[in-house]
Amino acid sequence: MTDDKWMLIVDDEPKIRLLMKRYLNLKGYTVMLAKNGEEGFQLFSQHSQRFELCIVDLNLPDISGDVLLQKIKKIKPEIRIGLVSGDAKTRLAEKSIELQPNFTLSKPFSLHHLMEYIRIKKYFQ
Repeated sequence: MTDDKWMLIVDDEPKIRLLMKRYLNLKGYTVMLAKNGEEGFQLFSQHSQRFELCIVDLNLPDISGDVLLQKIKKIKPEIRIGLVSGDAKTRLAEKSIELQPNFTLSKPFSLHHLMEYIRIKKYFQ
């Protein structure tokens, strides 16, 4: 795996985290996982220079995904963001306007669809 393709996935659903990690590892990406906002923030703080993309669930058990993203953007304003949610698309759309992520995905989504966002939108050079 190459060091220039690092991403952080923060999602409280273990199956979703692991499925995304396995798939993206097979595609050549280095993926770190966090099960909640605090763990995600700690990982990001420790490795912020490496991460190019963060995929964050809007609904986390400890802090909301939007609060986490604001904290992450204070450390690295240029970080690329993917926002995912199983909530109503209206809430995801509202948060998208506020947070201006690079992309949003409503759960459930296909791994192929996720990869399209990563590749077609050229999140990695």
